[in-house]
Amino acid sequence: MVDMTNDGKAICNISNECERVACLIHEYLDKAIDDDTCRFIQTHLATCPHCLGKFDFEHELRGTIRKCVCSAPLPADLKSRICKAIAKEA
Repeated sequence: MVDMTNDGKAICNISNECERVACLIHEYLDKAIDDDTCRFIQTHLATCPHCLGKFDFEHELRGTIRKCVCSAPLPADLKSRICKAIAKEA
């Protein structure tokens, strides 16, 4: 549910839509949802500063983690150790 402030800015009261967006935000960031759900989330984020703030935080956090992980050197034998561990589990 979205209300308007006196200066015309939209504010979001926590609603069922907000709860649904919160539950789906990771799938949205992973691009693992259908087109209709994607449009629903985009429309909601465009009108709900509260949820947009949460989305922005998650998006930035993923970017920070990606930078840290991608810049760290990996051990040369990592791939073979992972393959061996997977083979043991199978």
